[in-house]
Amino acid sequence: EYILDEKGEKVLNKNGKPKTRKVELTTWNDKGNVEKWRENFSNLCNKYLERVGAEKRVDHRSFKRQNSDYLPTIHLGSAASAMERKGIETDKGNYNREIRKYNELVKTIKEEIKTLKGWIGNLLDNLTNAYEKFKDIERDKVIDNPKLFNLTNYLLTYSEIQKEKSKYLKGYAKTNKEKYDFKKLTSAYSYLRKNNIETIGQLQTKIESLKSNSYKLNKKAKTIHKEMEDVEKKILYYEIYKAKKEVYEEYQKKNIFTKDTFYNKYKKDIDQYKVVSKKLKKLLSDNEKLSPKKWNEEKNLLMRKLEEINKEKDKIKDEYQEINHIKYSVDFVNKELGIDLSIEIDKLIKQGEKPSVIAQIKKFQDQVNKDNEYREMMKNKKMDQER
Repeated sequence: EYILDEKGEKVLNKNGKPKTRKVELTTWNDKGNVEKWRENFSNLCNKYLERVGAEKRVDHRSFKRQNSDYLPTIHLGSAASAMERKGIETDKGNYNREIRKYNELVKTIKEEIKTLKGWIGNLLDNLTNAYEKFKDIERDKVIDNPKLFNLTNYLLTYSEIQKEKSKYLKGYAKTNKEKYDFKKLTSAYSYLRKNNIETIGQLQTKIESLKSNSYKLNKKAKTIHKEMEDVEKKILYYEIYKAKKEVYEEYQKKNIFTKDTFYNKYKKDIDQYKVVSKKLKKLLSDNEKLSPKKWNEEKNLLMRKLEEINKEKDKIKDEYQEINHIKYSVDFVNKELGIDLSIEIDKLIKQGEKPSVIAQIKKFQDQVNKDNEYREMMKNKKMDQER
């Protein structure tokens, strides 16, 4: 509809054409309805995902509302988007790339944790109960004896088995396998030495430490992201504030007879100035002045902090991959040599080992069984789909 002045006349814009405003005739732009539509869509997706047996689910809520460890990217804006499409890097684009890298690391680490979770399962109570049968046996001598479960010996045995397998290969295949196996052995052995890990109990302690460090980094990243959002808003609002300030100051100088006419002519600029002024006031701390130079310095500092967090997350990811190789080596040796850990645990109970030591081995066995069951399930599922 047309915008009218106090006399009922059409208000003209700078080009001499009548100004108009949008009148909502439908509910398409109603935010409440948009929320309902998104929720209905996610429910529909999840219904079919569940029907086909997929574990993944769709969530229409933002990462913030989900209280997720993942971080959202920031809005680029038309200018930055256009530059990025042309291959020109922007500050916002670089920040979003760091966010995507961070989210990918969070995803990878979550998957690694899921693989290792329960590796040393939750069966301590059962083992303690079984252990009570042997109260007459002294059981305080060994807490975590390396002889009980020596990870280095497992790695060396795994390496020897791989060497035997390499004998049946020829040429590049043999050379490449030997190089790969040696690289994995030295890497895993170096990791155990560097972290003073000999037993599965010590390895489990390391896993818990990595989980804790990863959680702390996630908290730091969320704080940095919130600060970055605030700084970006300050910079954006200031640009609008600066661009509209002259018009607003001119509006303030108008007398009672010309003020309304001037307002109708520059309504959008004046209203924008008022809105961003209020928003800036809320964002600024006590006695903080308008300082775009300082804000840009803060933004660069926050970017460097996020880059450092990504480096730390990269290290954690690499450590989890080392641990997974150690876990695989132990499982492989047990299968190849026919070692039944349940028999070994029974021996330990009768020998009077501490429940904590026995529990660590039992947890390991439990996770190995879970991994094998999962692989078998996925294999059968794939065969069913191929049919």
